[in-house]
Amino acid sequence: IVSAACPWAHRAMLVRKLKDLSEITLSVVSPYRDDDHGWNFATDLDEEKYSSSDVRPTEDKASGLNFKYLHQIYTKSDTNYTG
Repeated sequence: IVSAACPWAHRAMLVRKLKDLSEITLSVVSPYRDDDHGWNFATDLDEEKYSSSDVRPTEDKASGLNFKYLHQIYTKSDTNYTG
């Protein structure tokens, strides 16, 4: 799971592209944090907003549970997670 807004994640995405590792599935969160819920995955509403971007937010592909927000993955694995 990466965000194009994160310099470290951006480097990982560059290496993935340069090494032709596109078979490795990535979930990309929106580059804008929701003040109430944090990083969010793409929705149908995001398609137009990011249509010209090379790195578009995606659905949650990593967990297989199609979460809307990244914090939901952490909470699923640790119910005491508070961020």
